Amino acid sequence: MKLENNTIFSEPIVAIHQKYLAASICVMTSRNEGFPMVLLEAMNYGLPIVAFDCPVGPKSIIKNNHDGFLIEDYDIKAFASKLCLLIENSILRKQMGKNAKISVSQYNSDKVMSQWKLFFESINKN
Repeated sequence: MKLENNTIFSEPIVAIHQKYLAASICVMTSRNEGFPMVLLEAMNYGLPIVAFDCPVGPKSIIKNNHDGFLIEDYDIKAFASKLCLLIENSILRKQMGKNAKISVSQYNSDKVMSQWKLFFESINKN
C-alpha cells in the first residue's frame, strides 16, 4: 500500500511524562475508542482535550467546554476551530487544563478501588 511514504513509526517513549509536561493540548482524532487511558493521562498533566465525540470513550471522560472540547464526529472544521481557539487563547487553555486536572481526580486509584470494594461487597451480600 506504499504507506512508508505517508507513515512515521516512532520508537516507544520511555519517559512519557516528559512529553505530557512539554505539551499544552491533547488532541485525539480517533473515530472509535473504548475507554481512552491517554485522555486520563493527559488530563492528569493539566492538558485540555480536543476530541471527536465518537460513540463511546471521550464523552465519558471529557466535560465539553469545561476541560476540553467534544467535536461532532467527522466535523473537521469545528475540530480545527476549537483547536485554534485553545492555541490562540492561553487563558482558556490554562483554565481548561486546571479543570482537566480536577476532573480526572475522580479516577484516582483510591476512589476506583473503593468503588470496586463496594461492588464486590454488594455481590458477596447477595
